[in-house]
Amino acid sequence: MVVFGYFGILGSFTLILIKHSQYIHLEAVHLSTNSHMLITMVYGFNFGTARKSLWDGLNLISSSATKPWIIMGDFNVVRSPDERLGPNPPSLQDIRDFNDCILSNSLTDIRSLGSDFSWTNKHEGTTRTWARLDRALVNLYWIQTYSTSSAEYLPPGVSDHSPVEVKLDLNSAPPKTGFQFLNCWISHPSFLDTVSKSWSTGNIYGTHMYCLMEKLKKLKGDLKHLHSLHFANLISRVSECRIKLQNCQEAIMMSPLDTDLLNEEQVLLAQFKKLKQAELSALNQRAKITHIRLDDCSTKYFYDRIAERHHCNYISQITDAQGVVHDTDTGVGAAFTSYYTQLLGTPRDRTDLDPDILASGRCLPSSEVQGLTKPIYRE
Repeated sequence: MVVFGYFGILGSFTLILIKHSQYIHLEAVHLSTNSHMLITMVYGFNFGTARKSLWDGLNLISSSATKPWIIMGDFNVVRSPDERLGPNPPSLQDIRDFNDCILSNSLTDIRSLGSDFSWTNKHEGTTRTWARLDRALVNLYWIQTYSTSSAEYLPPGVSDHSPVEVKLDLNSAPPKTGFQFLNCWISHPSFLDTVSKSWSTGNIYGTHMYCLMEKLKKLKGDLKHLHSLHFANLISRVSECRIKLQNCQEAIMMSPLDTDLLNEEQVLLAQFKKLKQAELSALNQRAKITHIRLDDCSTKYFYDRIAERHHCNYISQITDAQGVVHDTDTGVGAAFTSYYTQLLGTPRDRTDLDPDILASGRCLPSSEVQGLTKPIYRE
């Protein structure tokens, strides 16, 4: 586990690359793992016009940053009005400049823990102001390399700023992603048959809820098999189909009247469109981006957005009901299991309902029973 704040990194060697009035840019090498990372420590000026050189400097660094890069410190500006609480609203132009720098360099906020605000003027009464001036931003190389990293905002103590502590586990495996139903499966001819066979095979006994869960568990395995046969490695399959199509079309140029080649081109065109549509559908669903067209070839951008979403959704730390903090994958999983076990209960023997006792109580008249059991029609 590596922990570092504004002023140092444990167990590493650092080399200062750039000194600027608003930031220090350096490269760090973790000695035990030989992991290289770029770190920029920021202290932004108070006025928006003076911060222009900060944004220009970050743009310049980003243009050549091909390693994991983190930018952290006091930027003296917020990203939205919601990040400031107090009598004086933030400058919208300053917010716009900050966000333009972040978006143009494909940066994102690292997953954070602790307070929503990192600074306060500590005034009394209605003049008290809170703001999120301190933050840690990372590039896509960082997310791909340190997917479980996080920043924690600690109590400020006597300072008006909260210390920001970044943690990353250099030896941890990337977090596993859960099962996700992909909409592109529905378009496959064998989808309905796969679902029907999976749902009807096997005798499952128990409560209705138990039977439903067991059927869904089996269906999940069958859908994974369908995915592995027809939808796995879509990027490489799309690329291979594109090459075959290009080779076929080049051959047609040499023999434009060859009916076999013309028929092969039609087959490959249909196959390519189907694979490309499935790929873009999966990207759309996983990245939560809707403006994808069939002719859009910027697939790296969408896979980067997927990695960013996985990073933001990963739960690296949780506090249980007893106040114990769990910050390992095993500990977080055990805390969730314990909570829902207590919430939902555990299996135990129970006595079946006695129909005579039920019949002796108040019952609905037959007219109301018929109304409740009538078929439902869509209108």
